[in-house]
Amino acid sequence: MDVVSFGESMVVFSPEVSGPLRHVNRFSKSLGGAESNVMIALARLGRAVGWFSKVGDDEFGKFIGEKRRLER
Repeated sequence: MDVVSFGESMVVFSPEVSGPLRHVNRFSKSLGGAESNVMIALARLGRAVGWFSKVGDDEFGKFIGEKRRLER
């Protein structure tokens, strides 16, 4: 293994329109977190990477788990 990281992943909500939050009705979601982003980038560059974290057994955790599997 070339690189191992410990850290958090998170679900990032981005507004679909700009302006004050009170006027935003829709958001898109994506995987975020510095450690996750670095490990994904290194894996895409061909490095063998590992990532340790804990996610909840809720919809946010399930989303992160699915996105992590797709990134492989």
